[in-house]
Amino acid sequence: MFSFKNLKIIISIVTLLPQISYAAGLSYTEWESNLHLGIGGAGVASGDDVESLFSNPALTAGLRSLRSSQILQSFQLPLPNSISFNQISLNEVYKSSQSDILKSFLASKAQTSETKQSYVATQMFPYIMLGYKLFPTLVIGFPIRSEHKLALLDPATPTNIYYHGVTTYTSLFHLSFSTGLGALQGGFNFRPNYREEYYTTSLNSDKVTFSGLYGLGHDQATVSYGTNMDAGFTVGVYDYWFPTFGVSVINIPTGCQDNYYNLYTQKSEKICGSVRYLGRNDPNGISKKFASQIDPTEVHAGGSITPRLKILRFNIRLRLAADVYPIPIAIGDSKYGVSSDSVFDMLHAGARLFFGNSAFGLGPYASVGAMNSAMTWGGGIRYKVFNLEYASFIHKDFVEDIGQQSYLPISERRHLLSLKFIF
Repeated sequence: MFSFKNLKIIISIVTLLPQISYAAGLSYTEWESNLHLGIGGAGVASGDDVESLFSNPALTAGLRSLRSSQILQSFQLPLPNSISFNQISLNEVYKSSQSDILKSFLASKAQTSETKQSYVATQMFPYIMLGYKLFPTLVIGFPIRSEHKLALLDPATPTNIYYHGVTTYTSLFHLSFSTGLGALQGGFNFRPNYREEYYTTSLNSDKVTFSGLYGLGHDQATVSYGTNMDAGFTVGVYDYWFPTFGVSVINIPTGCQDNYYNLYTQKSEKICGSVRYLGRNDPNGISKKFASQIDPTEVHAGGSITPRLKILRFNIRLRLAADVYPIPIAIGDSKYGVSSDSVFDMLHAGARLFFGNSAFGLGPYASVGAMNSAMTWGGGIRYKVFNLEYASFIHKDFVEDIGQQSYLPISERRHLLSLKFIF
């Protein structure tokens, strides 16, 4: 039975663990959105909240009326509002106390597959959105994302633990515009950020405590700095089905890295993207080897249509969306984007039922989709300032294989739960 003590464990995870993003070749997620993950990650031409700007900066232009003279459109307080976890983390929270949750995970994994990992992430996105009639929409925010992974690589040596944690603190400056009828929308993100990253395959089990991991992730991490930029546009037609097409470029390239290790191909490649500059290194130098020296460029393209339905007396919208990303682009030996050899990994599609007009939804919604060759689903309740949302999805990740000096691909189901108060 889930008790209040278990709830305190989740709160401890949210407040104690440091924040995260990318490693040179190691898997990461820039931002997770319930709305988009529920429909298979299709978010280039479909978005009804401010978090849509992480998929396509143009989408926020449709979140307000162009006739309104109100300047302050919405804002969100600086509180942790999202937690993401996999099934292993959930099982350990369910059956453990706060003092032994991490230890019990490692003990249980010592008798099972060493490719399993425990995963937890938190997000916080305080922001303020401003706009006035036909003037551009302005969003100023400070997104923080946290992602942490623990795995037992060798059951014969249970005292040596794999741990990967990264912290990214970002200042976001966003502008988007829309034509009078909203047929053409465009947007731009400017994201200066500071990142702390720690990676090890020989973490002593004595350090596997909340305070121990916090110390490693903050005091001994490799530090890097970067200024990421994104841009995108959408073209739509205001008719019965509201067809929309969108393109976005995430991490506009400012340079290339010659020895970027692509986990999908298990080879070093020349990858272009947003350049990062290394600051302080960790004492043992391990994190520097894997630290983020570049955030790869991703090109996204997608479309959506929104048929109108009527069930009983209720006007319902059905949004169908499909995206392709990251689109592989190569110029000479330079590659813009890290992608696998499978075309199915680039396909993202889904459907969402919601209330409201075709531009943006109000009230409850339910969604289903497909990404990474697996189903996704989600739903949410929106009432005034209260937003409760959930999404379940499959994420492809990698765990280091010590014996083979390579990386083992794994697919794990993750869950994203968000509680937001948007004013």
